[in-house]
Amino acid sequence: MSRTDRMTGSSKDKSGQDCSVPNGRWPQSETDVAGPIVEWLRDEAWEVYQEIQPERNGPIADIVAIRDNVVWVIEAKRGVSLNLLKQAHGWRERADLISIAVPSANGCRVWDYVECVLQRDGIGAFGVNRPDSGKDRVEMLIRPRRFENADRSYFRQFIIPQHQDYAIAGNAKGRRLTNFGITRMRVQHYVLSHPGCRLAELVSNIDSHYSTEAVARRTIPRKIRDGSIRGVRIRKVNGRLKFYPIRKELNLILGEG
Repeated sequence: MSRTDRMTGSSKDKSGQDCSVPNGRWPQSETDVAGPIVEWLRDEAWEVYQEIQPERNGPIADIVAIRDNVVWVIEAKRGVSLNLLKQAHGWRERADLISIAVPSANGCRVWDYVECVLQRDGIGAFGVNRPDSGKDRVEMLIRPRRFENADRSYFRQFIIPQHQDYAIAGNAKGRRLTNFGITRMRVQHYVLSHPGCRLAELVSNIDSHYSTEAVARRTIPRKIRDGSIRGVRIRKVNGRLKFYPIRKELNLILGEG
């Protein structure tokens, strides 16, 4: 069977008039497609990070993989669409390699054209087989071309280890680790290991997403008081704010207990 046949299925399939997946059929969610890709990349010794949004209100990469200073972005969806191609195309200045991942046999009759577009633009493609297919879960249908002038620091300066498993790629709940989420986590970790720290000490010892330390000093206490940063309490001692951990709560939040 040809590579195109594997992707498009039988030409007699009337559902092949578009590339959507009917309700109730596999894959039922984007995570069904993204999960095997994450496993495949990790088996190939890539560091894999999921649901990455480096800029506030900016685009979200389903999967970012890094190995030997090479950054690879993979967008995983239940079917081929113009929106998927647009998403993948948008990362060309930010990643060395870009691929899409879609079901291997989703009845998409336009795959021949999609394949031409991907190859023209240097974007790769994975096909993901259903669990009971008897085939390898992941097939590389098109090998991506490397973008030599990509700014790989765009992802590297944002990603932290927690991005590996904080959110599952393709999840429908919108769960992801945002810039504020990273700052919140750093505040919680610092206070847990430095109980009684003062505000100036806290702010100067964490990398936050706030534009200046002055903004951070104004905002962090407010975020603690309104519950946006949990597991930390504030006491005023001799006119100065001091920060203490609520250890039981923080250990649950940070997974350290």
